[in-house]
Amino acid sequence: MNAGQDEPGGTHAVRFALVLGAAATLGAGVLIFFSRGAGGPPIPMLAVVVSLVLFVAAVGIVSVVRAQRRNTRRMFESLSVAGFDVKQNVRKGEREQLFAPFAHLKELSTGHKGLKWFATRQIDGREFTLFQHSYTVNTGQSAATITHVVAATACPDWWPQLSLSRETIFHKIADKLGMKDLQLESETFNKAWRVKTDDEDMAIVILTPTMQEWLEGSPKKESWRIGSGVVCCLSQRSLVKSPPVLLIDRVREFLALVPSEALADAN
Repeated sequence: MNAGQDEPGGTHAVRFALVLGAAATLGAGVLIFFSRGAGGPPIPMLAVVVSLVLFVAAVGIVSVVRAQRRNTRRMFESLSVAGFDVKQNVRKGEREQLFAPFAHLKELSTGHKGLKWFATRQIDGREFTLFQHSYTVNTGQSAATITHVVAATACPDWWPQLSLSRETIFHKIADKLGMKDLQLESETFNKAWRVKTDDEDMAIVILTPTMQEWLEGSPKKESWRIGSGVVCCLSQRSLVKSPPVLLIDRVREFLALVPSEALADAN
């Protein structure tokens, strides 16, 4: 693990803040110098206020970036302590290879280019993968960064493509237009989750009543993608409020609830 390295974006933000703070301080100093020289006019109050605002903004940016760096460093340390092999600042040549098993995840729209870090660990003879993916959506007037943390492990290749997403207003509109999803025994589950699959019979085998009840208690910003030989739990929760290692526990609990016959290799 390349511990202690900072993300390029954080470094640029600190540099920008330092330049902004220096400019504000220099500007205020120049105003004071010239206003006091040879009976010059008093310092314009607006100029002083603007300089102070710029300086405070610079201090705020530096504080936020430093806090982000500290949280990131603690996160990597906790992963290492938990036994994960962590690849921080993944090299360009490695990204495509590491991301290949997850290239089918449409939510990660920029593919391997958005891979930020990658971690693996063996637990009870099974390999688990944990990684962060981010990309920026630009509307022309504003930009938003979309971040997912994904926990994954292998599943039988013959499992169906199965998608579990939180119900939204758009899904309700789709229902009225006749584009309904798979409905299961639990009404609470049906109201919370949108289920799409290419094999309803097999999906029902996996989504037992016990599994439905467990999923009813899932965090709001969690979704699941199953198929192509891998089970993936995706989260958009804060890395500070929800340590990524907890997602591995979610995947392990999911597999523990799958009927044993569904975990066997197909004949």
